Amino acid sequence: MTGTVPTGVPTGTVIGLDPGPGGLREADHLLHALARHLPLPETAFACTHRVPDAPGRVSLSLALPDAAAAEAALDRLAAAGGSIGALPAGVRAVLGNRRLPLPDTTDGYGGAPEGWTAARAAAAEGAVRTGGRAVVFPGSAGLPTVLTVGELLERSAVTAVEVLGGTPADPTAELDTRSHLRPEWRAGVLVLKLVPARGGYLPFDLPDPHPCCAVHG
Repeated sequence: MTGTVPTGVPTGTVIGLDPGPGGLREADHLLHALARHLPLPETAFACTHRVPDAPGRVSLSLALPDAAAAEAALDRLAAAGGSIGALPAGVRAVLGNRRLPLPDTTDGYGGAPEGWTAARAAAAEGAVRTGGRAVVFPGSAGLPTVLTVGELLERSAVTAVEVLGGTPADPTAELDTRSHLRPEWRAGVLVLKLVPARGGYLPFDLPDPHPCCAVHG
């Protein structure tokens, strides 16, 4: 079940960040903190990205609506420095040819070239929208905890849903979001994976920790 297919965006509108060692939970927390403190506009996308050759570690991208908004967001990051509590020491940010240590550090990881490589890779993937797990996306903040699949597609940037097992999604069935929606970019389409549960659906990507039986009831 799909909606409108979005296109890629210019690389000059996407900030890539590498926060250093850490997993999805820490990355999600950081992206929500950035969305609040910068703040990100409602049309922005904040995503996690897998770091090649580093299992379990993730980098981040912030896709802004235009180059001016991206430059302003990077400037606010630089000005905020360590005042954003979730921002770890040594995080690196890139926007086009601009590189920004946040805050500056001399620790071994922060100065390593792989930090910049991961940040650039996240920005590039966020621009072409061939990968990335969206934590913040247009419409995500205003969605109710329970809504129908059709309402999700109408009210948010999610443009397709995919049910585990290949069964077509029922647009009238209820989706219990658990306040945790993490759709993924695939070839320019923002896809949310679902699992059947109690006559409706749950997101495949559930908060961690979560009760095992929740997806089997």
